[in-house]
Amino acid sequence: MQNFTEKLHDELKATLQMLEDDPHSEKFRAERRIGLIIKTINQILKKLETHHFPTEKEEIAYFKSVLPSTISLLVYYDGKNDWESVERLGTQKAKQDHLEQLFRKINDFFKDNDELFKYYRSGRTNLDRYYFLPKRNLDGENVDLISSLMDPAFCTISCLKVAIFLGYAILEKNILQTLNKKEDGVKLRKKIWGENNITDSFDKVEWTFSKAALTELIYALKAAGVFNHGKADLKTIARHFERAFGVDLGNITRTYQEIINRKTGQTIFLDELKQKMAELIEKSLKYN
Repeated sequence: MQNFTEKLHDELKATLQMLEDDPHSEKFRAERRIGLIIKTINQILKKLETHHFPTEKEEIAYFKSVLPSTISLLVYYDGKNDWESVERLGTQKAKQDHLEQLFRKINDFFKDNDELFKYYRSGRTNLDRYYFLPKRNLDGENVDLISSLMDPAFCTISCLKVAIFLGYAILEKNILQTLNKKEDGVKLRKKIWGENNITDSFDKVEWTFSKAALTELIYALKAAGVFNHGKADLKTIARHFERAFGVDLGNITRTYQEIINRKTGQTIFLDELKQKMAELIEKSLKYN
């Protein structure tokens, strides 16, 4: 089920990117985005109807780390469509009102779900059975757009909330980057939020080196077992790095194969890190 979902997820992201790159798609882009995402989610739900997870551990991992990534695209693009419409047609006051309302909604959501958010970010697993096994904790809660798509028998409210966490984090980052490119946008951002971002805990720095280098680092850290006492799987680690550093790593398994097949060495980035650290220590010792 994980491979099926991740394959659809990668295909969906590629199609959405093609839509973004097509200058002739602007008039119908918003509608097409949502249609493509809903179609993919429905394919996943149909597969879930007959799928039986071999172990509880795999089921938890799926609803905690796999499915939310795809659902988050619906949250992100729904918000992106609204923002682009206001950005294109609205007055400066309309833009400000929209952003104030949007980010108040995001902030309230994070505050209302602070316990789950902190649990998810911590990497803990002791409450996974409660949070991420279907039929356990829906309790009639509603999470707006995505709740109408998800059958309670095949999901949990925590899975949907994690998807919203991820979607909102990307949405805020995208809007702030857009605003920062324009002088009036920078003024608007400062007027509404000052110098701070609502979801600072997600996006503090960006990865500006190669994706292959980050993949090399992730695999090394996974091999060393430094996350969750060595129990964190590769996909989960990669997604955390993507969110933390604002980068899309794509198919890291393929990138890893390319690293293995290098003729110039398999640990180029790690070797460079070791060299830079040695140079830093040498310089520090020199001036101490």
